[in-house]
Amino acid sequence: MDTGGDEVMRKIFAVVLRTQEPEITARCYGKECGRGIFAMMHDEDLGALVPCAQEVCPHLRKQTDEPIWKDGEGRDVYLRLLTPL
Repeated sequence: MDTGGDEVMRKIFAVVLRTQEPEITARCYGKECGRGIFAMMHDEDLGALVPCAQEVCPHLRKQTDEPIWKDGEGRDVYLRLLTPL
């Protein structure tokens, strides 16, 4: 498919499950946001990661400035840290 040279940069965001499981459960999958993706990504060093496609996160504490890798669909993956409960 020809995009006319205006390819949109696609991003995905990931939160480390082992360090933020309560926040992910309450916010990403709960009433506070509810837009978390029911899937897992895995990083050799970080372990299980929960992906999110929301560019703006109301519970964002920090985010990497640069992507940590590209996923299988070619999207840039940024690591996020959510504010504590």
